Amino acid sequence: MKYNFDEIVPRKHTNCLKYDNVMEIFGTESTARLLLAKKLLTINNSRYPLIEFSFTGSGEQETYILESVINAGYVPIVAHPERYKYMQENPILLNTWKSLGCLFQINQGSFLGHFGEHARFIAYEMTARGFSSVVALTLTSSMSISRAFAILSRISSM
Repeated sequence: MKYNFDEIVPRKHTNCLKYDNVMEIFGTESTARLLLAKKLLTINNSRYPLIEFSFTGSGEQETYILESVINAGYVPIVAHPERYKYMQENPILLNTWKSLGCLFQINQGSFLGHFGEHARFIAYEMTARGFSSVVALTLTSSMSISRAFAILSRISSM
């Protein structure tokens, strides 16, 4: 499957995506229908919705939801899968979601261990295996932009 990231951001900015219009969508059985009805925002009005799930699901319902979103013509970016308990217990599920055509967004805090050792391990493994499509930075008042880019630089050199 080919991905057109130019839909999201012009090529000159491919190292840092700028989200002008985005929402983290909580995945439910109605997500695909709501996307088709344009009642949910995708990243910059593209075909890339950012979808998150419960941290304590099973993976089965989530897979069904992702399949329905893909069948509706979208390419889901799964938000922070490294933090989902069921993913930590059964990381082979990443292969299933990737084979469906999903992309993955990892939180920078996971690389730093902010969400526990399991999330950190999965984040690094996903990156080492080429499963990391997007790394999300959360800038707080205590983190400068230069520190955030230093973190990204470390991650990208892996």
